[in-house]
Amino acid sequence: MGPWYPIDDRIAVVRGSVNIGVIRIADGQSLLVDTGLDRDSGRRAIREVTDAGWGTVVGILTTHAHADHIGGHAMVVGRTGCEVWASPVEAALTRNPELAPAILYGGDPPATMRGKFVLAAASPVHHIVSTDTLTFADLTIGVIRLPGHSPDQIGYAVGGVCFPADVVFPAETIDKYRIPYLFSVATHRASLERARALDFRAFVPGHGPVLDREAFVALIDHNAAALDAVERAVLSAIAVTRFADEIEATALRSVGAQPADLAAHALLTTTIRGVLSDLSDRGTILGTVEDGRIAWRMVS
Repeated sequence: MGPWYPIDDRIAVVRGSVNIGVIRIADGQSLLVDTGLDRDSGRRAIREVTDAGWGTVVGILTTHAHADHIGGHAMVVGRTGCEVWASPVEAALTRNPELAPAILYGGDPPATMRGKFVLAAASPVHHIVSTDTLTFADLTIGVIRLPGHSPDQIGYAVGGVCFPADVVFPAETIDKYRIPYLFSVATHRASLERARALDFRAFVPGHGPVLDREAFVALIDHNAAALDAVERAVLSAIAVTRFADEIEATALRSVGAQPADLAAHALLTTTIRGVLSDLSDRGTILGTVEDGRIAWRMVS
């Protein structure tokens, strides 16, 4: 089965490790939703759109600025002259992708954290998405705010089909890595509930198969359960140690996560730190500094 997966006569998916949405807005013109990891994924998307007879790519709708979703932007823009849409924060990250590994590391990152899975090529952004809808020819495309995985992540909806970005990950991915990468745990939890209320005939997540609403809601439950397990692991770790680095290591072992390199460790522990921030904001734990180390304790 090839990568081209038509949902109807105006909406399709170029399937891969990252799904690239295609929306035909008029005869001879189409939009992409994200572009995948690199030049090859962008090139493949252009080829699939052309081979399907859906014309020229005239725009890219960005869900969020992680490298695996914007890695093909620069190539597609250079090849087609198309324009790019993104939400305000994600626009800044798309234009300045070196910020992504810096945010992940907390400063200037080592070279091992500047690979293509973290650092994309810079791309222009021509339009800031700040409204609830976008209009192209005779199509109105809904904009759905889904922050948490990335600071300003958005999804798009058109013709009964929703592209909810990385608000959920496939069950296989969750079960393998145990901890989903989240920039903000609190806003992600709210986005999961917002996504649960969505009612569309088809959902195209950033990763994995196209889903009907029942399967999408089941996947939300699976992702939420994984996050609950991380929170329980963090609380259990605080019961035996108070220092942040030891809490992170204990929680990783507790959920069975085994990061193999610096980038993987940073991705997983960002979520753990997000859980700590959320617990602190809820008044469950209190952070202090002891002998130059961050320490956390339960609030009695």
